[in-house]
This record gives sequence, C-alpha cells and structure tokens, in this order.
Amino acid sequence: MNNIYLIGIGTGNPDHLTLEAKNLIETSDLILLPNKGSEKSDLLDLRRFICKQISKKSSLSIREFSMPVRDETNKNYLSRVDQWHKEIATCWSNAITEFRRQEKVLNLNIALLIWGDPSLYDSSIKIFHKYNEQEKNSCLKVVPGITSLQALAAAHKITLNSVGKPFHVTTGRMLRQFGWPDETETVAVLLDEKCSFNLVKKNNLRIWWGAYLGMDKEILLCGNVSEVGKKIANTRLTAKQKYGWIMDTYILKFQP
Repeated sequence: MNNIYLIGIGTGNPDHLTLEAKNLIETSDLILLPNKGSEKSDLLDLRRFICKQISKKSSLSIREFSMPVRDETNKNYLSRVDQWHKEIATCWSNAITEFRRQEKVLNLNIALLIWGDPSLYDSSIKIFHKYNEQEKNSCLKVVPGITSLQALAAAHKITLNSVGKPFHVTTGRMLRQFGWPDETETVAVLLDEKCSFNLVKKNNLRIWWGAYLGMDKEILLCGNVSEVGKKIANTRLTAKQKYGWIMDTYILKFQP
C-alpha cells in the first residue's frame, strides 16, 4: 500500500508551510516534482528549494516527471481537461514504478507539492483518483496550504468579505462567460490570463491584484478598475515576459 500525500505549499514562501506539511516532506520516501519545461523552470527550482530548506536529510529522493500539455485541438473543455488528468496520472504511475524498480521497494510514502491548497482550483485530488484507477493500491492524504486568496488579502491588508455578506470565487473564464454574479458585492478571481476585470461593465468597481504572492518578486496593485485596469494588464504582460511565467489573482468589490 502506497501513501500519497498532496501537500499544500502556499504561494512559494517556505515560511507558509504548516508543521504537518514540513513533517511529511521530511519523512517521505519519494517526492514527485512536475517539470513544465525551461520557460517555467522557476517553479521546479522553487519546489526543490522548499525541499532543501525543510529537510534535515543529506539528500531527499526526488524524481521529476515531464508535465503533459493539454490538447487544445479538443474544443470540449471538460473532455480536454479529463484527458489531461489521465495523462498526468500515467506520469505519476510511471515515475513511481521506476522508483520501486530501482530501490526494490513496494510500499512507499510519496509526496507531491501543490501550489496553494489542493482543494481550491487544483486538479491533484482528481488526478489521484485517476491514478488509483490504474494502481488500486494507494491511500490519499491531503494537507491544507495557504491559498493565493488568503495571501492576497493579507498582502493588501483587507478582508475577503464585507460584514454579513458572502463573496463569490470563480475563474476568469467563468467571469467572461457569465458576467458578474447576481446578489454579489465581492468576487475573487483565479486563473485569469485575459484580465477579465477590464470587461466588467460596472461603475465604482475596485480591484486588489497581486502576482508572485509571498515571493521576493511580489507585485501588488489596487484601485478603481477604470483607473488601474490597463496598468495591471501591462504589468502582468511585462512580468510574464520577464520571468517566463506568472501566477496572479485578484479581488473585485462593487461599491454601489
């Protein structure tokens, strides 16, 4: 029986990891890291740095696997994502099988380091179930981490919700497709490479935006969308060109 640990590591700052996360990384037999290519090598390097900062061992057993790319020719979004999950699960299986063969062991504690928290707009739990359909011999443990929304609110020194009111969490794609949610004052948006806040037709719309949260290169901007929207879009583009990747999120508040 294998134990698979999906460990939330926050937004890249080793100080954000919980004690439970640190203990499981330290005691894992194998750590799997996704390699997303040279353009996103910073993400791989940061995961390696976190492991090095945490572990007291002289060496950890770390294995990389090449992250599959989604098939954009498949126009059915859900089908495209499902196939991608299956391909990633196969990568997990191949890496674990090869490690077993090399080390001549059967039962392993295996850690995967997940950005933010595994429960919020992350596919790793779904991928585990795809993996377990193939292997049928693993037990899952999920370790919570600080989400980008928590890190963003803390960085801007704001609360996510207004007193006595809910807030809505969505993606840029859903905001573009369905517009502003009814009966909602605050919307938190993830996974938005198209800066969809500039398409929202509302006056008095305020934004708190952040990228590379918790890292040395953290960028924060806020203000009325009508005044800072284009600046955020340009800042985002420049940062992505400079570093080869970007992780950002934002909070919108409509003030009638």
